[in-house]
Amino acid sequence: MKLFPFETSQDDGFVRKLGFIDATGNLVIEQKYSWSAYSHFNKHGYCVVNTDVNWSQAVINHEGATLFTLPKGYFNFVMWPPDTHGILPVEHRLDNNDPKAYEMQGRDRAYIGRVRHYGINLSGGIVFEKKFSFGTDGYYQLEEPPQNGKKRCLGIINHEGEVTVPAEFEWMSWSRTDQCVSVIRDGLFGVIDYYGREIIPISHEVRGFQDISASKDGVTVYFDRSKGKCVSVNLEGQLLAELPTTYWSRTFPQACPTLSDGLMKITEGKGAREGQSYYVDAHGKYPMRGFWNKPKKFDPECRLGYFNDGLATYRVDNLSGYIDKSGAVTIDAQYESAGNFTNGLAKVFPTKDDRFKQRYRYINTDGVVVAQNY
Repeated sequence: MKLFPFETSQDDGFVRKLGFIDATGNLVIEQKYSWSAYSHFNKHGYCVVNTDVNWSQAVINHEGATLFTLPKGYFNFVMWPPDTHGILPVEHRLDNNDPKAYEMQGRDRAYIGRVRHYGINLSGGIVFEKKFSFGTDGYYQLEEPPQNGKKRCLGIINHEGEVTVPAEFEWMSWSRTDQCVSVIRDGLFGVIDYYGREIIPISHEVRGFQDISASKDGVTVYFDRSKGKCVSVNLEGQLLAELPTTYWSRTFPQACPTLSDGLMKITEGKGAREGQSYYVDAHGKYPMRGFWNKPKKFDPECRLGYFNDGLATYRVDNLSGYIDKSGAVTIDAQYESAGNFTNGLAKVFPTKDDRFKQRYRYINTDGVVVAQNY
């Protein structure tokens, strides 16, 4: 059963409460948890929530039953739910009760005391002592203290605490569909499996994370400096297509496009500004065609999003709606803000005032309102 976060609006008070609805809009788990933008159910049916009891965190299941409450001083800051092995990452602040362990850094109250990191199970037992974050299928991103001038040292650890890939990478991008990880080591890009075996050799020179993307559905896209353009390859290393770079921002005017739901959005750069946008698939084909078999291009005034569940957002005249993969408008531009579809639902804010007060609706792919929090 797919569940969606459903929090109260600020009409009900400044402190917002979090619950969960199903795909039909029925409130399955009552709105009793402290709101967090990161609380979500994973495919294993777990979710990490903030409770009102001593600012603690708990793991709940689809029925709303509390499976485990983190002890005082233990935190799961990434709100990453347990996987199929029941493992979740926690930070133990040993000096949490000492006021001297906190200091103001700007407007933030920062913890400067002693810290330990664990992987714990749903019984509260410590499985291993390492700092790690997200992952999949019993393998997680390991983080060790920086060494040799590197800003980050990342590797892979499994659910038993065995380091399967040493922490020697400065960047990792995990695939959500394939059992592999895109990595950068010493400025070179490649793709590895969970034991460090090179699927795509770590030999491609890149500038940074803007030149790579995570593998999706057996396809990897990265910037090939020898060609001066991006390439899409399958996990056997076979070239599928040569692709242009896309404009992200003034900081990253030439970046690697992101494959989402089978398509990539390419935004042309016009100096320090973005130009027209269009879509292309991993084989270099255009799903939306204009004249002379060229891609259908959208002017900068029409801001495009990424495809999810067969639909992408578009924005004109400061209002957002949705288009399908043919470029046809399926939901008219009528919302102040519109999110991506996930499992058949998307969150939309009808007006600026609604967005300010966090009043929103969930709609389905037909544009029908399934639930609203006001």
